[in-house]
Amino acid sequence: ENTFFEGTKCKISLQDIVAILICFVLQMKVTEVIQNLRSWCHQRGDKELSCGTVVDYYSYCREIAEIISSHHVKPFGGKDKTVQIDETFLTKRKYHRGRLTE
Repeated sequence: ENTFFEGTKCKISLQDIVAILICFVLQMKVTEVIQNLRSWCHQRGDKELSCGTVVDYYSYCREIAEIISSHHVKPFGGKDKTVQIDETFLTKRKYHRGRLTE
């Protein structure tokens, strides 16, 4: 109760879960994690993990990281510290029609 695994139906081994967590902490790309886990599972003789499983666990890790970071907000900048702010405007054009945004 009240653990990382609460509410999840773990169908993968604890070793694989820990490996995914370590890769997340090391900020590895999901594609690299999938390749490494597949070769590792192949070496152990286990069945391969699906891409969806790894993506789901990465998404879950991101959610937890967001929750933790939102509770520990520190102000940016301070005396003798420069903060640069980038204003990015992203939009999607429907059916490639309409004005281009700048």
